[in-house]
Amino acid sequence: MTEIYRDIAWKLINLRQGEGLTQKQLGQKVGLSQYQMSRLERGHGEITFENLNILAKHYEIPLAELFRKTEKMDIEIKKRIEYLEKSQNNFTIKNYAKAFSGSAKIRSIDVHSKSIRKMKIEINFCYEIYVLDGSLTVRTHDDSIEITKTQMLSIKGSGTLKLVNIHSKGATILTIAY
Repeated sequence: MTEIYRDIAWKLINLRQGEGLTQKQLGQKVGLSQYQMSRLERGHGEITFENLNILAKHYEIPLAELFRKTEKMDIEIKKRIEYLEKSQNNFTIKNYAKAFSGSAKIRSIDVHSKSIRKMKIEINFCYEIYVLDGSLTVRTHDDSIEITKTQMLSIKGSGTLKLVNIHSKGATILTIAY
């Protein structure tokens, strides 16, 4: 896979996950099969201007945006002092006072036991990761931090994180991008 296909694939994955849709659900919305969506997101075959144009229209972005080179930067990870406290039906962040201007993208991600998930970090966003259940290791190309239930991280920069779960129990995280 060439670098341009990989960049397009990452953008498509992040756009879809930002809507909280599966490949199948998005495919149904735009008239593509789950198989076509999977191949697009892996950068394999069927990356036609027609398919990319369909997706660009769905996301209301110019087609050229999918081809724009993303500037690479280091990712900064910082473990937070605040922690989550679980009550019966919700989580409260103790000692936390964050005001979001505009809108924030909030997503829940399951990292199955003994698996790795990748998460794209975009330059124009700040990210916060809260561990709702389990524990995992967050890795960049030159840093690694272990976080457990109720802990949180702040992340800035651009690049790819690896969410690594070597444990026999799955982990669930909440991500906020703002």
